[in-house]
Amino acid sequence: MKRPHTMLELLKMFGQYLTLNRGCTDATLNTYESGWAQLFRYAKEQRNLRPTQLTVEDLTPEFTNDFLLSLDARGNKVSTRNNRLAAVQAFFQFIAELDPLRYAAQAEYIQTVRLKRGGGPPPIYYLTREEARAVIEAPNVETWAGLRNRALLTLMFQTGIRSSEARALLLEDFYVHPSPGIRIRNGKGRKSRDLPLHANTVAELNAWLRVRGTEDGPLFPTNRITHMKSGALELIVKTSVEKAVKTCSTLSNRNIHPHILRHTAAMFMLDSGVDLAVIALHLGHADVKTTYRYLHHNRRIKEKAMNQTSFPVPKPRAAANDNEDLVEAYGPRKKYLSRS
Repeated sequence: MKRPHTMLELLKMFGQYLTLNRGCTDATLNTYESGWAQLFRYAKEQRNLRPTQLTVEDLTPEFTNDFLLSLDARGNKVSTRNNRLAAVQAFFQFIAELDPLRYAAQAEYIQTVRLKRGGGPPPIYYLTREEARAVIEAPNVETWAGLRNRALLTLMFQTGIRSSEARALLLEDFYVHPSPGIRIRNGKGRKSRDLPLHANTVAELNAWLRVRGTEDGPLFPTNRITHMKSGALELIVKTSVEKAVKTCSTLSNRNIHPHILRHTAAMFMLDSGVDLAVIALHLGHADVKTTYRYLHHNRRIKEKAMNQTSFPVPKPRAAANDNEDLVEAYGPRKKYLSRS
């Protein structure tokens, strides 16, 4: 009889499956690895099981629930907790297909562990047009880095591309024929898409490229002509916001990071009446349901809906002071005095 694979062997095979068959990005793989690292730590600290001792049979629904409860106790967010559960369930789906006789039943039990509801969509923070303009205008365009940063910020505010997508752009990804656009080669899930560019964005990119030159390489390189790291882009945004506070006080004490630029672009499109399905394509969302959260947080859309809707209106009251007797009898002061 064939020897069953160990837990670590199965996880290695699972990682290869995610990379080769599912085409998962490094970010997705890192999330899965982080989840399993937490699970192994829990097994060692709470169950006295080292990684080499842990078996698939140990991962019962009860074990999984206890592990998730330990995440709650550590103060992890609901999204983190659900991501850890998704990693475990995806692993069991894989091994159930690999060896149905041995693992299918247990995989089915693991699917009974439910995701935790988070009490509604998380808040989305974004900038107004005035705030975005102030951030774009903050870099010093008399310098090489300032021209680069202004073009980069303009592009991100207009297109809503992710930080990783902006940092990965190459010079050849910017094109002007048949019409100006940018090509995102490896978006989330390794998907590619082309995005049109506004004339203002094209003007900023051209101004930057006159200084950058036409050598192949990153569209927005570092001083060493290498791709930016995530921390470098975060610093550019942070520094630009700090400078922009001088002309736009509403940016004061705001924690603005690159992903907020993406949220801002989505809100700009939504305010302008762009269909949600088109916004989803623009942002590279795999499912339009992800884009609906912007609708949830857009107050102007709700106000527009209210103003376009006919509601039943009661007849006006005869006089403005016709309830003085009720105020006298049931006013706030008397109500609270009667309770004391």
